[in-house]
Amino acid sequence: MTISKRQFHIRRHSTRTLNKQIPPLVQLDIPILPQYASIETLYHRHPKKLLLGDQYTRGLPDAKCINRFEASKQWSETKEDDLKTRSTNPSLPTSPTYSNNSSSTDSSNHPSPVALPTTSFLPIASRDHQQQAGHIRKIHIGSHFIDVWYLAPYPEEYSRVETLYLCEFCLKYMKSEFIAYRHKLKCIMKHPPGNEIYREGVVSIFEVDGRKNKIYCQNLCLLAKMFLDHKTLYYDVEPFLFYILTETDDTGCHFVGYFSKEKRSLLDYNLSCIMTLPSYQCKGYGQFLIDFSYLLSRKEGKVGSPEKPLSDLGLLSYRKYWTYTILHHLSQYLGNFVTIEELSKRTGMTCDDILSTIEYNQLSIVHKETDGYQMMLPRQLPKKPRLANHDKLTWVPYMVATQGDAGILNIPRESAMKKDQRILLK
Repeated sequence: MTISKRQFHIRRHSTRTLNKQIPPLVQLDIPILPQYASIETLYHRHPKKLLLGDQYTRGLPDAKCINRFEASKQWSETKEDDLKTRSTNPSLPTSPTYSNNSSSTDSSNHPSPVALPTTSFLPIASRDHQQQAGHIRKIHIGSHFIDVWYLAPYPEEYSRVETLYLCEFCLKYMKSEFIAYRHKLKCIMKHPPGNEIYREGVVSIFEVDGRKNKIYCQNLCLLAKMFLDHKTLYYDVEPFLFYILTETDDTGCHFVGYFSKEKRSLLDYNLSCIMTLPSYQCKGYGQFLIDFSYLLSRKEGKVGSPEKPLSDLGLLSYRKYWTYTILHHLSQYLGNFVTIEELSKRTGMTCDDILSTIEYNQLSIVHKETDGYQMMLPRQLPKKPRLANHDKLTWVPYMVATQGDAGILNIPRESAMKKDQRILLK
């Protein structure tokens, strides 16, 4: 037998009604509550008749919430009245004035401002204020917590944290200690991504190409900005070479400092930027990096100079190095004549830097007979800084091909190194 869909539903509902016993309705003594305009009215009119239990009062506001609501409402109404008054009477001053006289008409018409219960709805401070206040207070790299000196343009989500965590091997920056711990377990790098060109004891220097290791060099520049005020290079790292100074132990090569220089400098600059972490300062590493930059210049057969202008700390470091180097070489020419050009070739310094150092230390006296300079050297030389050992250097100058000249690109680096070694042996 075939039945329609409507008849099927009628039979099903009728069968359920016969087989199911309808329970009697529970009569409650609580009267049916009317529909009130607000929850506050319901709560205040029936404080004792709502016998619903604690499990049903979760959504009802308590006295503290109602007081906050009233205070915020009163504050907003006060601001609206002030704006209306200023728009109707433009002669009034824009800044609010408060009077101690409680019987004045203004105080009777407008309620006095009250303290806000919360400031979560207020607008966020401007970007200039955020830059002045700063967010990243310190960094954690290796086993050191270091207070930062200047703000660095990290991404916004990383700039809001108070402590920024960095991997001392790949220089990746992270927001929390847990993320840094997980990264440390997975990081495969134990030294900078470049060629090791110098090793003396636990000290090593790696040459990193900004074009081949772009992310690492960008992270390095962001780290350096925290301790250098006038640094402007962050992301355009391809035209530069970076020389990373590390200390080596059983766990790897730990970052100490670095300096960078252009691959092809039109003004013969041998150093563009230099930085040593504060945790490794006062160990002579700054003078070591400066001397290493001049060692590379002498290896290339050139004279070099740092990129101008120098920062305050950079100028002090360079003057200290220049003074010692010049006095050390001049002490070998006691009673003899030496030219500035010859001194420049031996030290790798430019003639301008040599003359400025001599004038700064007031070492020269004009000799009228020979139209030259007579040097008055001090009896005791300055303290010897930490210098690089040229015998520990294994390096070939970086060659950049000019447009239309690809000949030097076909020369292997190893063959150039052998040729350079034969020249040194002669």
